[in-house]
Amino acid sequence: RGRTAGAPIGLCEEASEATMAAQVQPPTSRRPLQDEDLLISVSGGLGRFDEDANVYRKDADCLECLKDLQRFLRRDDPYTRDVFHRLCQWDLVATDLVPLVVQYQDDSDVVYNALKVLTFLTMPVDPESDDLHVQCRELARIKDCFLANDAVAVIVGLLSRPLSRYPRLSEKDILVVQLVLTFVRNLLCVDSAARDLGIDNPLAEEDERKGNLISRLFKDNVLELVLLVAQHCNEKAFKNDASLVLHIVYQVFEGFSPLQLFQKRQPKASGKQPPSSSSSAAAASRRSGGGGNQSRQDQKLRGDLVNALLSERRARVTSRSKLPMRHRLFSGTFVKKYKDVTQKVVFTQRSAKPDVDRDEQTYRSAGKRGKAARERALYPMDDDLRDLLRTFTESFLSGGYDVLMDSIRPELMHGIGISRLEKEDYIRFFRLSWFCTTYKKLRMERISAQELHDKYDSAGLSPFSEISSTMGWDMFHLLLTVWQHQIEIPSRAEEKDWDLQASSLALLKEMMYVLDLAYRIGTKADRKAADKLQRKLLHDDLRQSGLFPLLCRMIKNYNMKNQPASQAGDMMEALYIIIHTFERLDKTERGGFIVRQRASRRRAKLNRAGLEE
Repeated sequence: RGRTAGAPIGLCEEASEATMAAQVQPPTSRRPLQDEDLLISVSGGLGRFDEDANVYRKDADCLECLKDLQRFLRRDDPYTRDVFHRLCQWDLVATDLVPLVVQYQDDSDVVYNALKVLTFLTMPVDPESDDLHVQCRELARIKDCFLANDAVAVIVGLLSRPLSRYPRLSEKDILVVQLVLTFVRNLLCVDSAARDLGIDNPLAEEDERKGNLISRLFKDNVLELVLLVAQHCNEKAFKNDASLVLHIVYQVFEGFSPLQLFQKRQPKASGKQPPSSSSSAAAASRRSGGGGNQSRQDQKLRGDLVNALLSERRARVTSRSKLPMRHRLFSGTFVKKYKDVTQKVVFTQRSAKPDVDRDEQTYRSAGKRGKAARERALYPMDDDLRDLLRTFTESFLSGGYDVLMDSIRPELMHGIGISRLEKEDYIRFFRLSWFCTTYKKLRMERISAQELHDKYDSAGLSPFSEISSTMGWDMFHLLLTVWQHQIEIPSRAEEKDWDLQASSLALLKEMMYVLDLAYRIGTKADRKAADKLQRKLLHDDLRQSGLFPLLCRMIKNYNMKNQPASQAGDMMEALYIIIHTFERLDKTERGGFIVRQRASRRRAKLNRAGLEE
């Protein structure tokens, strides 16, 4: 559309100047965009801000320009994303789209089409696209535009009419619900985009944005809407949105630990703390000119520390040089054992070869470990955010958790590559199950005997009924199947997914802990079900499929380069709870716990002969 009459001249000139300035600078220059003049005209045709009345006024062609922007973004190159970068460079979201949504919230067509443009702009970053760090920074700027106004509340208000016609929703009503949920998902994914792509934190205040966004979504009742949809995911109208709701709830908890929700509230300071004597002395020394002496003392201490470390390193190399000669890739020591009465061990003599280079590299271990995998840091959590997340977790467990998990698990049972869900959906499913299962375990460990009796025993309810969808055999079967498949894949294969293997192990460990806890404090039915599941899990002791042999194989093949230390801790905890369960079952049985064994060849021949007869 080649019109320019509907576009304000000032905005077009500013956009043209910004584009020319971007093209002049070599470091941030981009290739010329096709139909850039038309994009400037369409962007300027949305409206302008009236400084006299302090309001935003839309143009007559505003609705048509929004539809044109959708066409531009739909045809944008997914790798270069030139249109996305141009619109972000012109700051179109803050100057036009958000004011348009807030000012004309009664015009559903304008809000709906503006929401489409915003959804295109906030889509998650493709890892194969260009300028990942620039995209993450622009997405963070877009998300900040929704933290200080009621734009999110206006967008969620689009669902008032469709939900009022439930359960007789039309196709357009279902599309509106999907669009709003997708936009909420996109906003929540902005914080974890840089972390998932392995990009360093581009902004120092990113950790605080996560809590600010969740607080805003609570204030605008967005998360209540998500819980409402989660409770009806098993129905026809919202069954296709189950994976989208799963992604939203996962992003709410992403970056937090269940243990953070049980930390004690920090006491609020009544006033400013008086300065300590050491800080006062340091300040006095700086005022009196003693800062130079302090710096010289620090340098002297640092030099002494370096010299001590070097001397210790030389002593270590010297002590190693007295050892017998060995191959540089051999980590043992050659010895000779003589079968005499004394049974002494005699070390072989040192080799007499001259000019032997005995550096520290010669005695380094054979394994090339390389750089250790980085741990995923947690977001900070203040008292207000802790209360909000704990309230949301309780509401989710009491209502929509079982419904959501039961509606997604049958699709996951088909297997990776066969199911219509992606591998990332498996990871989110396992991590969300891990979070809720761990939260329930921690809460039941801290519950008093009186509260347990009043809340559950007197009412005849199971303390673990809220996570019944996770603690069933179907979930154990799905989890063990995925976990076993990932263990059997070689470390260097392209199909190997370390995140999927880690998430499945973490969930399996917590489920085993919950079974042990249910056997101790659960009802009679809980104890019976937990004992039955434990026997069924540990009865298989085969090398190819047994729980204990697979875990031992996983520990043996631990890869420090791709697995952080937290996964090693999960392995040790899983090993402990499995051995603890084995001991309990062995003590319960009179003749010991009987496990499944591989049939001998003789027994197989006899069975085959019997069948032939």
